[in-house]
Amino acid sequence: FDYTIDSLYISRFMSPGYFIGAIGIDYKPNKQLSAFIAPVTSKMTFVSDERLSQLSAFGVDSGNRLRSEFGGYIKTVYSKEIMKNVSLTNKFDLFMNYLDDPAINKIDLNWELFIAMKVNKYITANFNALLIYDRDVSKMRQMKEIFGVGLSFAHLHGEDSEARKKNITGRYADGIEERDAPYPLFMML
Repeated sequence: FDYTIDSLYISRFMSPGYFIGAIGIDYKPNKQLSAFIAPVTSKMTFVSDERLSQLSAFGVDSGNRLRSEFGGYIKTVYSKEIMKNVSLTNKFDLFMNYLDDPAINKIDLNWELFIAMKVNKYITANFNALLIYDRDVSKMRQMKEIFGVGLSFAHLHGEDSEARKKNITGRYADGIEERDAPYPLFMML
């Protein structure tokens, strides 16, 4: 929403929506790193809202609900436990539309950093940062940061909890088993 005008919305469900279809190679030299390189990629941007499509929002032409791009795509993911009970995940995506002139000046960027920390048995904390730059949508960079603290505890524990964890109450395809066990409850503050 644009808060200067209370009723003016600037996005809606699937406005925008993104789909990326790519043919490439996923290089995984170890458990922490993955690099997906796709020289043949289709990136589609959907704008399901009529008013936003008329306004040429998110790079679609006025009145259209779809923007199709053809280009190259690189996605890297790095995950590691950087110290006991602290894990880091870093994702970095680049997309270059071959049909833009010059394409090298219009590279779309998506970068996400996620740090999860287990403070103790009951408290977790996490930090998430997201940077988006898509010149077709806006000339400005978009940045979002989130810091969360969570409280978790297992409930419904009783004298028979350990036995309930072992007692199988149902079997499903692919070896999935159901048990009548206590389950954790997670609450984000």
